[in-house]
Amino acid sequence: MNMRNKVPVTMTDVASHAGVSQTTVSRVLSNHPRIRLDTREAVLRAIEELGYKYEMNGLKNQRRSIGLFFCPLPEQGNPIGLDFYGRMLTEIQGEANLHNIELVIITLPADADSPDFENIEHLSGIILIGHPSPHLTEELFGRRIPFVTASGVYIECEGDIVTVDDFEAAVKACRYIISRGFANIGLMMTERDELRISGFRYEMMKNGIEPLKDSIRIVKNSDTSSFINCLHEWMSDSVLPDMLVISHCEAAKVIKSILNMDRSGRRKPELFSFNHKFGDNDIPCMQINPAAIAKKACRRLLEIMEEPDGIPHRIVVPMQLDAKDISSSK
Repeated sequence: MNMRNKVPVTMTDVASHAGVSQTTVSRVLSNHPRIRLDTREAVLRAIEELGYKYEMNGLKNQRRSIGLFFCPLPEQGNPIGLDFYGRMLTEIQGEANLHNIELVIITLPADADSPDFENIEHLSGIILIGHPSPHLTEELFGRRIPFVTASGVYIECEGDIVTVDDFEAAVKACRYIISRGFANIGLMMTERDELRISGFRYEMMKNGIEPLKDSIRIVKNSDTSSFINCLHEWMSDSVLPDMLVISHCEAAKVIKSILNMDRSGRRKPELFSFNHKFGDNDIPCMQINPAAIAKKACRRLLEIMEEPDGIPHRIVVPMQLDAKDISSSK
């Protein structure tokens, strides 16, 4: 029999369920700053699971707000419509609900120097998603506004950041590709992918493979049309490599379709990519997990808001190799 329908849930029940004292539950409900993040999460989870109803010290009026600033690249248009940003938004919304935090969502123009600070004075902290301008992060850092940057590529910025290690991911990718018998490796990357290019160069030279200059093509930006133009130029002036590594998975899928429709009889390269869409892998890739980046960024911001330590953290979310069994025909 479900006794919860007959007997009201008490703070004692919540404390027992969470494995803490009633005092700790009371402090969580009053947003006491000296509560560990994992303890706060355990209490809030117990409240949700037990259906505990509470009104304490005007708690509803004490609800904190954090800003979620989308900082897209110029070619990305509406970032919320993109899978990578959408998954991050969903994860942060879940964390915010768990901690009774209101989200204020703002999309900044590409390379925006700063928001209107008069309109964000009420925010307790900010999460910057994507590619914030250096001036913006410097401005927030100088104003002592708690913030964390969450990015799917490695960037240099002021303050705390949750990101990936593009160099190490490229080294792992190259190591795998070479282990499958490929030595003629070509790269199609954007200007922002310098660390990935360096990782491939490092691992190729380590294995006695000299990266040729004409096997590295730099595309104008991350828009798929830029990759298509680069492919056509490459096919018109030289032979494609045995393995073609493309920095963006959506572009790689389109290029795969173009190559499959080619009836010229030219040899088609195998493809490898970097994927921001978790679980959507029909091309071997290094998998980026946007949800993990978002969750760690949100939790780090809460730590800063509750107990600033003055020490910028760089938190790295490893990429995972997600590859089918590719092998060279050479």
